[in-house]
Amino acid sequence: MKRDEWQLAENETLRRASVDDAETVVALVQDTARWVQDVKGVPQWRLYLTEQGIRAVHARLAGERGAEAYLVLRDGTPAGTLAIHWADPECWGRRSDDGLAGYVHMLSIAPKFHGLQLGERMLGWAERYIATRGRRFARLDCWAGSPALCAYYPRVGYTRLEPDELRLKSMAWFEKRVIQ
Repeated sequence: MKRDEWQLAENETLRRASVDDAETVVALVQDTARWVQDVKGVPQWRLYLTEQGIRAVHARLAGERGAEAYLVLRDGTPAGTLAIHWADPECWGRRSDDGLAGYVHMLSIAPKFHGLQLGERMLGWAERYIATRGRRFARLDCWAGSPALCAYYPRVGYTRLEPDELRLKSMAWFEKRVIQ
């Protein structure tokens, strides 16, 4: 096992992604965006289907603003991706300045790997990783109008919080304690 590579399951590895992985990561994120819209009927993640969204993925891969992007391979096939930020003022406003959390973004699972609990394993890894960085909470957000995600995150141990800024009221915030 290489540095910056972790085993999620016997046939799954997670590793730090780089700009060399851009085509793969963008494809995973865009496939998820299309699936969320076409299958779930939720207009979330439209941004990732635009040039601006593709630039945002590239920025995460390049580590802009301290972002870290990760890629999951299952039996050698790209299966998922996520990013971790150490501050998130755009989505978490003033609360992002508290220094208590790592923020999970861009959690994407290739549709052919749905139903295998890969998202749970990826979130579990992210929670452990955030804790190793001395942060007490893993935080993530989604559009408040997404019933599936707003039900999913509490099922995997996240508590829903209310955004504290008017400009963020369309978002659903979730937080999970990772250090006692």
